[in-house]
This record gives sequence, C-alpha cells and structure tokens, in this order.
Amino acid sequence: MPYYAVAKGREPGIYTDWASTESRVRGYAGATFKKFNTASEAQQFISNYRSSGGSSSGGGGSRSSDTAPSYTAPSYTAPSYARPPVRAALSRAAASRRSNAPYRRIGGGRASYDQSRQNSGGDSYGGSVAAAPLPQRPSHVFSGMGQPQPTYPGLPAHCNDLKPHNVLYVDGACNPATRASDGVSAWASVVDGAGRDVVCASDARGGDMDIQPQNLPVGKRNVIVTKASHVKTQNNNGAELAAMAYALRYANSKPGEVKVIASDSSLVLDYWSKGRVSKQTRERMDPAVKDLITEVDGLRQQFERNGGILVKVPGSSNPADLGWH
Repeated sequence: MPYYAVAKGREPGIYTDWASTESRVRGYAGATFKKFNTASEAQQFISNYRSSGGSSSGGGGSRSSDTAPSYTAPSYTAPSYARPPVRAALSRAAASRRSNAPYRRIGGGRASYDQSRQNSGGDSYGGSVAAAPLPQRPSHVFSGMGQPQPTYPGLPAHCNDLKPHNVLYVDGACNPATRASDGVSAWASVVDGAGRDVVCASDARGGDMDIQPQNLPVGKRNVIVTKASHVKTQNNNGAELAAMAYALRYANSKPGEVKVIASDSSLVLDYWSKGRVSKQTRERMDPAVKDLITEVDGLRQQFERNGGILVKVPGSSNPADLGWH
C-alpha cells in the first residue's frame, strides 16, 4: 500500500490513495508531498519538514525505485487589472437595484449588502457569506501526527476501526498441489484480520472436517481438506463452502466478537450460504454437500441476527488466499 505524505498543502497529512492526495496539493502554491512504501517513512518526511521550518530535506529514510520524487509546486500570482469604468458603473447600478434583496448561496449560506452603501454612494460589499463546512477527513486518511489505524484488504473504510479478531477471511483452492495425493482434493483456509490461522484440528468446530497442516506458498497453515470435485466444474467450490462453514461456526461460538466474514466466492456468498442451489446442481450433488449448504444457511442467519455481515472481497486482496491466486 502506498503512503502519500503531504507536508504542505490544503490539509497536511498521510493519505493512502492518489486521488485524495491530489485534491490536497493540486493548485496549491508551494505544495510539498512525497510517496513512500511505509507509514513510518511518510510520517518522518512530515516531521522533518516541520522541524526544518518548511524546507523539506527529503527525510523519511530510503525509498524503493518506484517511489515518486517529492515535488514543490511553483507559486503563481495572477496579475491584477483595473476595473473598466463602464463595467464598474454597471456593477454599481446592478448592486443598487438589489441592495435590499437577500442573496442565498447553494447550501444555505446567506449574504447581504451593506445598507450604508446607499448613503455613501459607494460600491463596497459589506456583507459576508457563511462558510461552507469543511468535509470530514475520510476514515482511510491518517492524521499527520497520529498512528495509522489498522486497515483490512478489500473491506470498506468503515471497517477500519475493527480489531483483527473481529474479522475473518475465508478461501478455497484446488490445483495440482492440492490434488497430489488423490487427484480430487481441494483445501480451505480461514484467517483473522491479521492473517493469523484460526483453523484448529483439535477444535470441536471442525470435528467433522479433515484438517491437516500444510506448507503453503504463504507459509504453514492448517487447511480443511474437501473432495467435492463433483460440484460443477470448479473443484474449489466445495473448499470455499467448507471454509465458510468453519468461519460461521467459529463466529457463532463467540457471539458479537466476529463482526465481518469476507470471501471472494460469489457462489457461496450469493447462493449457497442462503440455501440457494439450482435444481440441476442439486440433483447431482453429494448429499454431504447438500447438508453442509443447509447448515451454512442456518449459520449465516444466526450470524446476521447477532449483527454480523458477510462481505465480498477481490481474490487478489484476500489474506486467506493459499498462495496460488
């Protein structure tokens, strides 16, 4: 994740996307900002800028080759022009006609002309326009002097305040590595918001599941082994379902603790976890898989009654991925 440090701009701070950064620096005279790979480097850049009295020395430590160089926007002062006499006279006449009329801005702001201008004959503007409220700082933006809040890949910004144990990610995989022993097996994984494995072979929540430790491309994890190759043409569907079943069992055993379960499987999220299976698929489905779908449907309803939500995340952003995505 990139970190954009804005040392001087409309709203100095650390941002995690270019669109937010650009809105703070574009057109701002003397804007100073820089891209980093870590939040700590970005924070150091801002601190160095402030301690040097506004002259950035490029602090923040070493940076990778794809780090954007710092940039200071050139200042620009628009030339002033005297108002043409005819235009000034027209402006005074128009102002005189509406001197008693209130002026309403879009958004509810109001302004009024100074009543004294009628007595003095001047064309000064004596009223004031109510300032529009500043937008709230987006929740994915870090305070320039604060510590970054935890973020969870693929989840909406309002999930940032959750603790790692409040979030579960699930995933399944089927490839030559998982099929090596019998030609059909798929593996399922469940991790928390910090990427820690939560599948346990001795846990009653997985007592009816085949759980094995495996060395994966992402490291060693306990995986749930499934053999649902008869389900459509994607052998990992059964593993995705088993991962969701384990996650829901785990969440419902700790009511209120797990608040979000994230999966990259639209089939499981939109259909199977709601008990929806086409007649054609159901006719050729293993009874054990049909039973698991029925169980997951009930577990999901219980989880949602307790305030939990299921969320779709991209496969490339799923920490439960076993490493072959």
